[in-house]
Amino acid sequence: MPKIYYSLNIGRRDTSDQGLLYNDLFANYNKNLRPVITHEDLITVQFELALFNVLSLDSKRGIMVTNAEVIMKWKDPYLSWDPAQYNDTTVLRVLYSDIWLPDVILHNTAATNYEASQLNTNVIVSYDGTCKLLTHSVFTSACDVDVQWFPFDQQICDLIFSSWTADKYTIQLSMGPSDISRFHPNQEYFLENFYSYSEEIYDPCCDEPFSVIIYHIQLQRRVKFALFFFIMPGVLINICALLVFSLPAETGEKVGLGINSMLAMIVFLMAMTENLPPTQRLPLAGVYYGVCLVVLTFNIVFSVYVLNLSYAGDRGHRIPDWLKTTTFWAAWAVKIKIPAFIIDAWRVEVEQKEASNKVFPFDDEDDDLGMKVIKVRPTYFVGTVADFKDPFQKRSVEALEGIYRIMSDQESSRKTEDQKSRLSDQWKFLSRVLDRFLFILFGVITLLFNVLILTQSPFRERFEYCPRGVDMCDDEYDFAEVGGKDHF
Repeated sequence: MPKIYYSLNIGRRDTSDQGLLYNDLFANYNKNLRPVITHEDLITVQFELALFNVLSLDSKRGIMVTNAEVIMKWKDPYLSWDPAQYNDTTVLRVLYSDIWLPDVILHNTAATNYEASQLNTNVIVSYDGTCKLLTHSVFTSACDVDVQWFPFDQQICDLIFSSWTADKYTIQLSMGPSDISRFHPNQEYFLENFYSYSEEIYDPCCDEPFSVIIYHIQLQRRVKFALFFFIMPGVLINICALLVFSLPAETGEKVGLGINSMLAMIVFLMAMTENLPPTQRLPLAGVYYGVCLVVLTFNIVFSVYVLNLSYAGDRGHRIPDWLKTTTFWAAWAVKIKIPAFIIDAWRVEVEQKEASNKVFPFDDEDDDLGMKVIKVRPTYFVGTVADFKDPFQKRSVEALEGIYRIMSDQESSRKTEDQKSRLSDQWKFLSRVLDRFLFILFGVITLLFNVLILTQSPFRERFEYCPRGVDMCDDEYDFAEVGGKDHF
C-alpha cells in the first residue's frame, strides 16, 4: 500500500510527490523574468553541441544544413527544493514552456523559420536548481564557401551561438565539449575537425559586448566522385585530342576530331559549373578545363597547318633547302625512318638546284621508246608540192609530225605528274614528321599541366579532432582511435 505524503501546506494532500513538488515550485514562479535574486546577478549557461550529421553543404548558395543536439545548463534559484520533503525526489521533468529559458540562438542562421527547426520537449530540473534543456535542432546556417581548390577543396563553416538580447554581464556562455560520438558520415564531405572557442563580440544594438561560442566545422570534399565524373573525362578527352596528330592527313578527320574533343570539354565544363557559385576566384577544375580548351585550340590550329603542308606538293611547291635539313634532323629525333626515294630525290635536287621540270624534245639518240626517232622539221617542207616526190611522202611527213606532237605532249604530262607525285610524297613525309613532333610536344605539355594543376591543392583528408579542445592534444595523441575506421 503506497505511503501518503503531505506538503507543508496544512490541509492539502496529494498521492504524487512530483505533482506536489510541481505545485509548490510553480505556485508563484514567473517564467518571463530572469531567475536571479538581484538584478546584478549573472547567469552562467553551459553550452554544449553534439553534432550528428552534416546533412548538406550547398556550395552555390553558401548554406550548410546540420543535424545536432544543443545541451544548455544553468541554475534557477527558484527551482530548488529539499528532496527529503518530497520523498527523496531529486529530479523533475517539466515542459520547456513552463520555465524561463535563455534566448541563445544561432546568429548566422539562414533558415526562414528558425523555430520550426528546433524541437524542445522537457527540461530536466535537479533539486539544487540546475536546469538542463536538450534541444534537437536542424540548423540551416550561412557558410563562406571557398571553391578555389574545387574539387579538392576544404570548407570551414562556423555555427555562432549567442544570446539575442542579453549581454555578457547578464548571461555568460560557458563553453562545453564538442561531441561527435554519434556523428554519421556525410557522403560528399569528410569531417576533419570539430571544435569550439568563445569570444566576445559587439552588436550594433548595444554598448556592452555579448558572450559568443563559435563551433568550427572543418570539412574536406571526398574526391572520388569529382575525379570520376569531372577530372577523368577531361584527361580522356586530352588523350583523344592527342590522337589528332596520329591520324593521316588523307583521312580528312584531323580537324573534326579536334573540334569534337573541344565540344566534349565544353559540355563537361558547363556540367561542373552548375553547382559552383559565380566567384572572382576561379576553381581549380575551372582552371584545368580552361587550360584544356587552350591546348585543344592550339591542337586544332596546328592540325590545320599540317593539313595545308601535306597538300602543298599537289600545288607544285618545292621544299626549301633549310626545311629539308630541319626535317632530316627532326625525323632522326622523333625516330621516323626517311624513305630511300626521298633521300635520293633530295640529293639530286641539292646537286642540281636549278633543274627544271621542262620536257625536252626527243633527239636522234633518244631511244627511251625502244625505236629510232627521226627529226621532222616542218619548216623545211613548207612550199610547193614539188618539194615532195609525191603526195604520199607529204602525207607521211604530216603523220609523223602529228605522232611527234602527241608523244611530246604525253611525255611532258608524264614528267609533270611524276614531279608532282614526288613533291607530294615529300610534303606528306614532312607533315608526318611534324605530326610526330607535335604529338610528343603536346603529350609532354598535357602531362605537365595535368600533374601541375591537379596536384596544387594543399588540402588532404586528415582527421584532427581532439575532444579536449583545439590544440589540446599533443603529438602522441592517437586521432585514429577517436575517429574510428575512417568513417568521418
